[in-house]
Amino acid sequence: MLRVLSLDGATVAALPCSAASPKKGHELRTEVRRMRGESRWEAFDLVFQGRLLPDSGVIDSGDLEVFAVWRPHPKVLTSSGERVTIFDYSGEEIHQIGPIRLGASSWSVPFFSADGGLFMALKADGRCMVYETDTGLELCSFSAAPRQAPIAAFSLHGLVALPAAGRSGAAQIFRARTGEHVSLCSGFAASTAPARKCIFSPDGTELLKISQDGFAALFVAETGQQLVQMDEVGKWNGCAQFFPSGKTVLTTLRDGTARLFDAATGRVTQTLRATAPVADAVLAPTERSLLLVLTDCTGRLYHKEEGQFVASRSLSALGFYISPYPVAFSSDGGRILLALDTCDVKILDAETGEAICECRGGKHHITSAAFSPDGSRVLVSYYHSVAKIFDASDGHCMVELPHSDRVLGACFS
Repeated sequence: MLRVLSLDGATVAALPCSAASPKKGHELRTEVRRMRGESRWEAFDLVFQGRLLPDSGVIDSGDLEVFAVWRPHPKVLTSSGERVTIFDYSGEEIHQIGPIRLGASSWSVPFFSADGGLFMALKADGRCMVYETDTGLELCSFSAAPRQAPIAAFSLHGLVALPAAGRSGAAQIFRARTGEHVSLCSGFAASTAPARKCIFSPDGTELLKISQDGFAALFVAETGQQLVQMDEVGKWNGCAQFFPSGKTVLTTLRDGTARLFDAATGRVTQTLRATAPVADAVLAPTERSLLLVLTDCTGRLYHKEEGQFVASRSLSALGFYISPYPVAFSSDGGRILLALDTCDVKILDAETGEAICECRGGKHHITSAAFSPDGSRVLVSYYHSVAKIFDASDGHCMVELPHSDRVLGACFS
């Protein structure tokens, strides 16, 4: 029997599933809509074993759980020094939080929860507020270490992780809607340095915490119990990404390499070296390819062959890329977004490395850049009081979102 769950864990459907009668993604979607009978379920994702289930995906056996994650109408979230604003795709303003009082600490970069129903606004003094996206209502707030709030994270199931106040190196986990304290992931045995990065596993059950002095470990999110300390202690930096399956972590290390780590054992499974130190590394959502961006502004594409990533193409015309400028794959893994120091964003074909288009129009440096969930648009925010939405196929500007203050970041739901 296959159980289909909503994001908060309430059972919404019980569907038979066996090796003799496998079900595909579109069949499950049809069944969930029919059994729920609610209009909001017309837009949702199915998450199976920590990864999105496409319409072509097949579940063929076992007593398995699939999460039905509601996707509200897509929105854009931007943050300036004094306001947090939500727009729809047409550029119409929906909500605005602020302006904050003169002299109060400014907003930092905000972001949506996994299902887009909540967003978190962070301040430089460590205060974090959670709001409901549809209403703009503040639900709860937390306190974290000052100037460490931007490393906070949402889990798939609505948990929030952020660094604890003080110098303990611990991370706190709360429930996003209620503010209830869930657990404390304490510092490493050999390190009390503050946390540099907190990343939830795709299924939301584990938390990867990286300290500022390069230690990394996995914790159980609900209890704070440490599961494993990752190898290469003292060498990790803040660039890390879970594979959608949750079994592997991709990261760059301080020795200029990129490495894959087994999440169960913490051990290195593959080391990726290049002609220059690795500045950034990003994995395609399909897990079939990854990109290394090097400090000499070149890149190297890798594709998976027989369980290992093999270098397939060198990219020599990336332009003026400086880490940590944004770099990302589209949701289907077919294109790559690369933000440049020239205030432009370059879109590349992920298979060939050839340029598809450039998104131009900025006069000051880029503070964030991202594909829309369907990969058709690119959102770019600039330090000089503007964010823009571009067509990802030809690079023309579709919508301009002007601000009265510098734009610190922007994201799609």
